[in-house]
Amino acid sequence: MQGKGIGAKLLQCAFEQAKKMNCRTIQLDAVSNQPAVKFYQKMGMEILTETYVPKLQEAANIGPSCRMYKDLNTHE
Repeated sequence: MQGKGIGAKLLQCAFEQAKKMNCRTIQLDAVSNQPAVKFYQKMGMEILTETYVPKLQEAANIGPSCRMYKDLNTHE
């Protein structure tokens, strides 16, 4: 279903709901080397931190993850 705008609509809905709940920011975690990171950046999110957990890499082959955020008080 990629490329049909569904993800963008869902994420925009999450932004709007968070604003209605008076949230100042919204955050999520993503695996750093996944295409979703670029999608989230396109939607206005920024990388806040990146974390590498060696035990996860060894046990489950999970690479670094990043915490992403969006300031909901900015006007686009």
